[in-house]
This record gives sequence, structure tokens and C-alpha cells, in this order.
Amino acid sequence: MKFIDNEIAEILHLYKTDKQELQKRTKLSVLAKREERIEQLVRDHFENFSVSNWTDYEELYCLEFEILLTKNQPLLDDDTDLLKVLGGERIDLTVFVSLISNHFFLWGKKTRYNPFNDKWTFQKITLHNHKVFPLIEKFAAEMERNHFKLLPEFDARKLVPDVETKYLDKGKVKVFHIIFTDLKTL
Repeated sequence: MKFIDNEIAEILHLYKTDKQELQKRTKLSVLAKREERIEQLVRDHFENFSVSNWTDYEELYCLEFEILLTKNQPLLDDDTDLLKVLGGERIDLTVFVSLISNHFFLWGKKTRYNPFNDKWTFQKITLHNHKVFPLIEKFAAEMERNHFKLLPEFDARKLVPDVETKYLDKGKVKVFHIIFTDLKTL
């Protein structure tokens, strides 16, 4: 009981002295719980794949998870070494989950590395023909059961006139940038 009284006293003191700090801590607590819940969903559905959490609350307004779509292949400390193990090419699924709406977006990416000329290439790809596509569909269905709606790429690419973001000027902002992040380009 003493612990609870001390906790309440601390909250009341914080509320009286700095309401903005309380709001910030509450918001971070809610975001952390959402992140934990979504990350567990991602890890459960892609349990035999390496999952990285790239969420950065300072720059993003979404959760971002990257899944290496090579079964039972751990990530290595050096991306070049990983690409050598994978034969020069890696396929990833990036899952974006908005923190400002109940939407998510899926993004397939192919990365290639040519050691002879030290050249990297990155290409956005569709994963409809990839062997793990049924797993991706199951994940999307589970997200929808958890009240998150998949934002179709067609809608994500729509320009939003007369809006600018931290990193994009007017005329370049798309729905994706508003709901997820303006640090990525569709």
C-alpha cells in the first residue's frame, strides 16, 4: 500500500508541476505498449525469420519493422557479409504501422551488392510471387483482426496538395508520408 501511495504522490506532484511532461510520459507509455503488441504480432507471424525493429520516435510517426525473408538466416554484423551468404541479393519485407491512425503498409525491397565494383542497388518490389506471400497474407489478416487497415499502394501514392512536412516540400507529399513517414520515398 505504501508503494501505491508514493506512486500516486509522484504523479500528483508531476501533474501540478509539469502537465506537459506528464502528457509526454503518458504518450510514450501508450506508444511503447502499442509497439510491444505490434512487435509481438510481427515476431509471432515471422518466427523463423530475422526481424529488426527500426522504430525511431524522434523522426518517425510510425512503427517500422524489417523482416529478412530468408528463413532461419540470422542477420550479421556486416551487411556485406550477409549479402555474400545470401548470394549477393536479399529480400526484405518492411512493415509500417501508423501511430496517428490505425493503418499499416507493407513494402517489399530487394537489395543487391556487387563486390567487384562495390555497388549497392535497392529496388522496391512486389511480393505476390514470393514463396512467403501466404505468410504475409496471414499477417495482414491478423493485423486487420487487430483493427489495423492495410493502406493500398494506390492510396499511399496519392499526392496531398498544399501540405509540406519536415522533409518534403509542397507538391511532393503523398498520403504515405502523412500517415507513416516522410523519410522514405515510394
